[in-house]
This record gives sequence, structure tokens and C-alpha cells, in this order.
Amino acid sequence: MSYNLAAVETSAVKKIISAIKDSVDLGPTLVVWLLDRTTSAREIVLDATSAAQDFYNSPEVTSWSSAANRPLLTSVVAFDDSVEYLVDPPSPDGKKVKAALENLSSSTASREMTFTAIKQTIEKYLPLRTKE
Repeated sequence: MSYNLAAVETSAVKKIISAIKDSVDLGPTLVVWLLDRTTSAREIVLDATSAAQDFYNSPEVTSWSSAANRPLLTSVVAFDDSVEYLVDPPSPDGKKVKAALENLSSSTASREMTFTAIKQTIEKYLPLRTKE
């Protein structure tokens, strides 16, 4: 059995976007796009960021971006053998997020520090969960 990887990734991002919309309906939502920029993940990341860019172009996100209560905040984090915060602090501006996704570049680093990136990002943004 073979899979069309691009279709699988796009489908996964669509499920994530659906979860984001459901979360915004419930209350303020922080989304962190944690993206592997090594060459081994290049194609997967391109497919995922393309679908995410479409979401940040949507009328819903445009509406949320201008809302006074800032229902959706987004950060973009890229990693390889180090972690780089491309949108930080988290922003309600969908155009800013889309630009960061568009400008994500591949790295020549050969190591993916996935769990380091996850740990650092959680530690950085966990305090936002308890802020009002």
C-alpha cells in the first residue's frame, strides 16, 4: 500500500485547523507551529506550511486578527540543532504568521533536536496558559 505523502500531510493539517477553530469557539487559543527545518523534513514541512498558510489567509483568521479580544495567538518555531522563534511573542496577526511560514528556510544541519525544541517551547509558552 502506498500513500501520497502530500495528501496525508495536507489532511493532517486540515484536522489541526479544525481543532484550532473548535478551540477558538471555546475561548482564547494559542497555536504554536513547531517546524523541522532540516533537509530530511523539507517536503513534509512544505506541504504542511502551504496548508497552514491557506488557513491564515482565510476570512476567519482575518476577522480574529482584528478582534479586540485576540481569540487566536500564534507562534512559529523552527528547529534543527537549535531552536529559533520566528514569530515571538505570539501574534494575533495572521499576515505576520503567514509571512513567517512562507519565509521558513531549510537548514543544512543534520541533527533534529525535536524534543529539545518541544521542551523549550513548552517552557517558554506555558506561562501564557495561566495569564488572564
